[in-house]
Amino acid sequence: QLKNVLARPAPEEKTEAPSESDDPAERLMCIPDGPRLFHLCFDFPKDMATLDAMRKHPGLLDAVVLLAPSPPPPGDPDAPAVEPVAAEEPTDEEKEEKAERAEMKLAGQRREKLFQEMRQACSEQRTGGNAMGDTVFTTAVLAEEPRASLSAIGRALLIPVRYRIEYATWRRSIPLVSADPRPIDLRHYFHALSSVPPGCTSVPLVLNALLEQVS
Repeated sequence: QLKNVLARPAPEEKTEAPSESDDPAERLMCIPDGPRLFHLCFDFPKDMATLDAMRKHPGLLDAVVLLAPSPPPPGDPDAPAVEPVAAEEPTDEEKEEKAERAEMKLAGQRREKLFQEMRQACSEQRTGGNAMGDTVFTTAVLAEEPRASLSAIGRALLIPVRYRIEYATWRRSIPLVSADPRPIDLRHYFHALSSVPPGCTSVPLVLNALLEQVS
């Protein structure tokens, strides 16, 4: 699955004019200085093994969106109780529909569990840094029409994309200072600590030695 995604050709980049549409997906494509190329991969990553393999490709996964159906409206607590009626024997078609709904529910639970596991893995601290630490995790409503689902994805990504652009703009305004590495003379620091028995070393003593070293 990862090889197929990496082998996909990049779409042709186009400069979009500011959008006056209310569609969040179109507005996402027209954010000033925002992204113009999007790869949508469904059911990706499919498991944690694929996510671990993606750590070799930093920046490959910008966002993970969990599409879930909207919850049913809550019932009216003041509505009168309905007496149960004897149910008729379900037909074969009704049994198949019930089995399909049960399977879809289980599949949704598995996706939600994987979503939470990936979010946890991408947020944990790792030695040498976490290559997936910048991945955005968010949710959107799964609609019956594909276009409505695409709009929901765009709505979920609007704010994260704007925050990233603001952060990138802020970083560009910070001057970077490069200096040649030089050997550090720590003789005074080590001399100050060597005169104290190891059992008597304390945090204030170490801080005092550091201050004397840099003064």
